[in-house]
Amino acid sequence: MNKKHTIVLLLLAVLTFAFAPSDYKLVSNPEVVLKKLKTVADKTYSISADYKEEKHLAAFNKPQVSTGKFYYEKDSKMRWEQVSPFEYIILLNGKSLRIRDNGKEVKIPASNKVALKVNEFMMKLIEGNYESNKDLKTQCFESTSKYLIELEPLTKPLSKTYTKLELYFSKKDSRLENITFYETSGDKKVVTFTNQLYNAKTMGEKLFLSF
Repeated sequence: MNKKHTIVLLLLAVLTFAFAPSDYKLVSNPEVVLKKLKTVADKTYSISADYKEEKHLAAFNKPQVSTGKFYYEKDSKMRWEQVSPFEYIILLNGKSLRIRDNGKEVKIPASNKVALKVNEFMMKLIEGNYESNKDLKTQCFESTSKYLIELEPLTKPLSKTYTKLELYFSKKDSRLENITFYETSGDKKVVTFTNQLYNAKTMGEKLFLSF
């Protein structure tokens, strides 16, 4: 290996660690960690949780905070129900996407696939599909108590929306605790889950069909 190649590799190593929090290090066997997270996800058929979303926007000094409930049920059913500071609901049921904003349903043109793609991507994350492929670059880090899965979208429309996502999991139970979204605009969004309840009795089809 010549001197030029050595310098390039050192720069890449520095950049890799620069993007991860300082108390995290690269996992030496990421396939083991990803398999562990996938196994837990595969055994999860329902989730309900409270969430807090913090939007860090360049135009504001303080983050904008919203809170709500999150619901998931196996077979591609997901509901984001924001309750504060105003009502905003997203329903995903298979290929069906519906949105309600402040009491009124928002019409989504059939040609607008971006919102659906973003929510389908979120469904993949909940179901534990983090492997690197042509659409996604994956890196795995760890601290003493958490795993950090860093995802970089490589194809449109997601790559036009996000530069990367960070998913933080508890090492204790391999459960997702929060997600940080880095947007191409330079803004950042942090979603933290609390009061998680897993594999409770079915929540009912109505929860994912109607507002």
